[in-house]
Amino acid sequence: MNFSLLLGLILLCSTCFAPAASSQSALDQYEKGLLAEREGLVAEAVRFYTKAINMESGNGAFFLSRANLIINNQNDPVVFNQKDKLKSYLACLEDYSKAVDLLPETYECYFGRAKVNYLLGNYDSAQSDYGQAVKLSYYYEDKIQALVGRGASQYRQGEIEGALRDLERAEDYDSTNVHVLNELALIYIQIDETEIALQALNKVLVRYPNDPTANANIGYAALKSGRYQKAMEIYNRYLKQNGPDAVAYSNLGFCKLKLGRLTGALQDLNKALELDPNKPFALKNRAMIHFALGNKASGCNDLHEAREQGYTAKYDNEVILLLGEHCYMVNQSPQ
Repeated sequence: MNFSLLLGLILLCSTCFAPAASSQSALDQYEKGLLAEREGLVAEAVRFYTKAINMESGNGAFFLSRANLIINNQNDPVVFNQKDKLKSYLACLEDYSKAVDLLPETYECYFGRAKVNYLLGNYDSAQSDYGQAVKLSYYYEDKIQALVGRGASQYRQGEIEGALRDLERAEDYDSTNVHVLNELALIYIQIDETEIALQALNKVLVRYPNDPTANANIGYAALKSGRYQKAMEIYNRYLKQNGPDAVAYSNLGFCKLKLGRLTGALQDLNKALELDPNKPFALKNRAMIHFALGNKASGCNDLHEAREQGYTAKYDNEVILLLGEHCYMVNQSPQ
């Protein structure tokens, strides 16, 4: 975060929105928040930012700083509600929206709101905000981040050509950028251009042989091509090197499911959902195992939850079809 820039914005905006005495008091609280944030006192920083907002609600930098701090500290249970992530994301979204209204020409406001919309699965809104961030970016690093975000949003909406166009433009700015290459590889894997994907991933691994995303994408390439045993080897090695990871366990469980190793698959999918309950792909696969093992009620519960988490929007209509086949026809409702 550029503290000097934010302080400049504060000093500029404070003359416009509040009397001098009140503004100074709000600014004093904000400066205390900056100092607390620099010292790693996240909860204290949020408290001071909130005080500044309560004293002066017309300063966009206050809202921007609070939202940035919370979204960048999602592992801090004091400031980020782990049990109800949606509530925390929506609070950040509100702060970013206020920042956008008050600082409409600021890259960081649009970029922050785009990130939260993306996390919430609001890909259309994310794409729009990333687009504004692209227009407002003055530095290559910022432009690359915004292009990657807009490309990723388009990809999640099925707009493959637009996604590739943005990511290839980002690659023109920096042909060695890890985030660009990993996102490009993911799209190429999805459209069955595996060789092109592996070329991009190898560029990453030459420089960063232990990059977790690149290694996970190589595993996904093997999975997508039906080489489940090979994918399992890659994911097991990845987990050994990087520790527990929800996506890796989810994909490992999928491989074992495809190979008929139901007990092991169930264990891996349980681990994935313990690490991140918001994994509709893992829920769908665990439902398949429950049905295979004769646990119809558990399978239907998982399918209902996968549907609630937006499986159809993210993937396809398989969950709807499975619900019709296994649950609705026997009037099976979630427990």
